[in-house]
Amino acid sequence: MQGQFNQNAQKAVDVLLSKCCEVSLEVPSARIRSTQKIYGKDEGKDGKEESSKEEAEEEQGKGVIISNINYKGHVKGTESDEYVEITNGSKSTVDISGYSVLDIDHHGTLKETVGTTFVFPTPTELTPGKTVRVYTNQIHKKSGGYSFGSGKAIWNNKGGKGVLMNRAGTEISQFVYISRKQLLTDIANTNTQLDKARLERREEKIERREIRAKLKIAAKEFTLASKVVTDLKKALKALEGQLEQLKKLGSSCSKVDIHLSDFSDDDSDIESQRCAGEDINVSDISDSESES
Repeated sequence: MQGQFNQNAQKAVDVLLSKCCEVSLEVPSARIRSTQKIYGKDEGKDGKEESSKEEAEEEQGKGVIISNINYKGHVKGTESDEYVEITNGSKSTVDISGYSVLDIDHHGTLKETVGTTFVFPTPTELTPGKTVRVYTNQIHKKSGGYSFGSGKAIWNNKGGKGVLMNRAGTEISQFVYISRKQLLTDIANTNTQLDKARLERREEKIERREIRAKLKIAAKEFTLASKVVTDLKKALKALEGQLEQLKKLGSSCSKVDIHLSDFSDDDSDIESQRCAGEDINVSDISDSESES
């Protein structure tokens, strides 16, 4: 029965291969997964195969994650008992040979800094649900027996990030952590910055309010000044008109002495002054007469 099944399965594989498909046959579950493989020119075939391998590797690495980082060791000085845990959350065994774990210290800095790196030896396989640990400088066979071999602490006790990369150098998982103390400190600093920002905003509002009040006063003063200038222009124009009248009277007299003694509010009739051989006294020029 099993032999007949394998023969039929092989025939199915041959048919799929003849149609330029990449096939993976799983026995005895008899599930056939086919991925269409398209080739262009012959010289591009190797590149396509390389790309397919990378994609297959990325697909295989899915589900493998950094599940925990014990960043605070108990061994004084070296903290050699720190560790990072790698877990296979998929339903199939994954070969993590050549996978690397990177310590990235980024807390409190604008730029991430890559620290110590650990590379899993060959062969290393993770069965479904299995977890292994990579210690800072200890060997524990029960958890895999892996160690960075570092003589000093690796994981920043304030906060940091661990990154897991596959053999192609592609990041497939990361774990960011921060200590409770640092978290509270960051929250306090954030609140302080927020309070400072609120105070600055309040001061800006007061300053803007004062500026608006000053602008209103300046606008009123400008309006008053504009009115004064307008009135002065009108008065000047009236004076020019009166001077024109005086010039006309002077040209019609053979001898005229003009005495500009006072400007009063009483109406004056320039036409009533005497011209021939007599003095002309212009005593009063009223504002109402000049404006008319």
